[in-house]
Amino acid sequence: MIVQVAIPSPLYALFDYELISDIDPIGCRVKVSFGRQNLVGVVLKVIEQSEYKKLKNAELLDTTPIFTEDLLKLGQWIAEYYHAPIGLVFRMMLPQKLRKSELYERSSETYLTLSDDFPIWLEENKNKKARVMLVEQLAEHVPIERSQFCELFGNFKAHEKALMADGVVFHVEQYPKVWDASVQHFPILPYVLNDEQQKAVDAITLERFSVSLLEGVTGSGKTAVYLELVKRVLGKGQQVLILVPEIGLTPQFIERVKNILNIPFVVVHSEVNEHQKLQAWEAAKYHTVPLVIGTRSALFTPFDRLGMIIIDEEHDGSYRQRDTVRYSAHDAAIQRAHLLKIPLILGSATPILETLHNVERERYQLLSLNERAKGQIPNWQIIDMNESMIMDGISIELLNAIEATIERKEQVIIYINRRGYSPVLMCEVCGWVPECKACEYRLTVYRKSHSLRCHHCGHSEILVNKCPSCNNALLKMHGQGTERIEKALQDAFPKANVIRFDRDQLKNKTAFENAVKDVIVGNVDIIIGTQMIAKGHDFDKVTLVGMVDIDGILYSSDFRAEEKLAQTLMQVSGRSGRDVSHGQVVIQTHFPEHPLFTELPQQGYAKFARNLLEQRQHFEFPPYEYQALFQVEGRNEQETLKAFEGLMQSLDCRDFLVGITPIYPNSLSKRQNYYRFYVVLQSKSRKALHRLVHYLMQSAANHLPSQIRHFCEIDPWDFD
Repeated sequence: MIVQVAIPSPLYALFDYELISDIDPIGCRVKVSFGRQNLVGVVLKVIEQSEYKKLKNAELLDTTPIFTEDLLKLGQWIAEYYHAPIGLVFRMMLPQKLRKSELYERSSETYLTLSDDFPIWLEENKNKKARVMLVEQLAEHVPIERSQFCELFGNFKAHEKALMADGVVFHVEQYPKVWDASVQHFPILPYVLNDEQQKAVDAITLERFSVSLLEGVTGSGKTAVYLELVKRVLGKGQQVLILVPEIGLTPQFIERVKNILNIPFVVVHSEVNEHQKLQAWEAAKYHTVPLVIGTRSALFTPFDRLGMIIIDEEHDGSYRQRDTVRYSAHDAAIQRAHLLKIPLILGSATPILETLHNVERERYQLLSLNERAKGQIPNWQIIDMNESMIMDGISIELLNAIEATIERKEQVIIYINRRGYSPVLMCEVCGWVPECKACEYRLTVYRKSHSLRCHHCGHSEILVNKCPSCNNALLKMHGQGTERIEKALQDAFPKANVIRFDRDQLKNKTAFENAVKDVIVGNVDIIIGTQMIAKGHDFDKVTLVGMVDIDGILYSSDFRAEEKLAQTLMQVSGRSGRDVSHGQVVIQTHFPEHPLFTELPQQGYAKFARNLLEQRQHFEFPPYEYQALFQVEGRNEQETLKAFEGLMQSLDCRDFLVGITPIYPNSLSKRQNYYRFYVVLQSKSRKALHRLVHYLMQSAANHLPSQIRHFCEIDPWDFD
């Protein structure tokens, strides 16, 4: 037969191969020769005839399809909608182990069982007390997964060989059993849903497509609604996928799932090793677990009977992938729910304006949680940094509030979205500032490690003591990062326990989980952190949140700047007072009259966001029009710009009804030794926009020199 295969290459076509197979190969992997390489592709079509006379052979690697029908359709939708190479899309959707040209066989589990005459063995071996006890216990559980029995009885491994040599214990290889909803007994829930939560749960109709926005103030109990919905879906024998933006959100959420639902589930994120990812993939595909919790890539998990998708913190930018295949997991999840005809829940205290626009158009259902489940909405205090007395970037008002909070034995969060000690090192004599040669961007000072680092490419060098330009030692550090604020607060409050939450300090999942536990049990007085602490954490003892150095985003040319800062302000402030009535938020700014600081705390996010929507409509920005970004990157600045200008001048765009901006350098114009330029395409018609993007991508492939890279981003989130 002739098959069309998606090959993992930066090309946009399917490739024809000859395949000998007695099964339907659609959705299976094949090993193919492509150029000088052997690659693993995915069969998407079987055709009667090829336009090519001589075809290479493909080797089938699977006996059953790796991709479910909905994932096959989803992958093709992503490739088409985001104008991405189809082979790279399907490669992205595979676990790492299945990207290799190896035959796949489903993993089996080792189960323990006993011989029929084990009672006789018990009689004859009464003096071997430890082994007798193990056999008696095993008799109550058989057949049982070996690893599970070892967890229950840690001494089993020491006696296993002897018991097998006696012929009383046997290993049996079996596939894990399909999870059976009929035998699941959920424990009594530790909470009772309030009226708003119950109304939200009852509004979701299962087994048909719908998108619902669960819009609730921080601390309003969205998680309780999620878990109640999970129970209902699982009761019908179906499965649930819950997406979270980052692994940092999973520890507390997982703890709640364990304690409240008491069901088997798997977790998928970047810190999970490849073997565990494949195990999770199999567990969902063969329905041995009913629930998958994961970050962006978990969207591509195959399910036997997926019944609901939940996207927590739906506003978060982490759902957007901005390399190789540029796509939104948020929007792709909606497409998958549509393909499967199942409900999808978007949860957020600060939904994106596109979601609110869809609510206004009645495409999405709105479910509101307006009251905190416990605690009160915190009070905001705006500090004018033009008037206040400042010590190491912290106002005297904030220092006083921290002191009062610590004296009450309560906890403080200080939010600053800058890592390192200082963002700028400058020579006071000649003005020299150290820059990354690969990115032409200033290097961040790290005082503890005595280094300078680039946050864009990872380059690091030793912190100098003298200016290499004029040889003076008058080097001054300007601005604050998490490391500098940490030192300032340790100096101001030497008896307080201070912890720093950022990627430099908490480099893996274990370190993060341990830090979260320390906060929860009360071993920490002051938490300093970046975006890591802004997302979903429920720290009951936190009653004060201070926000430092947040004005930077207001200088941005990004039309989404106010939306993003409003979301950050509401999310971070929502960490305060979740279990008490005296939560406080202190915000430092040089623009105290800005509507973000005068209107947002008074109106709340929902009304403020709807005012932003009116502005977007007036200025004809998304979601009222549609955008795409087209970008080129090259190692030679002038050559890249000249080639881009030549490409744009060669286009005939008169029939497309699409506006095109002039060519701009990115705000970070050089990154990892590539100079970067872009244009933005905008139209009232999504169809017209995609037609022009397709034309532009084809023209670029034909006209741009091979050393110049190009890509497009549909519905871009920012333009850096």
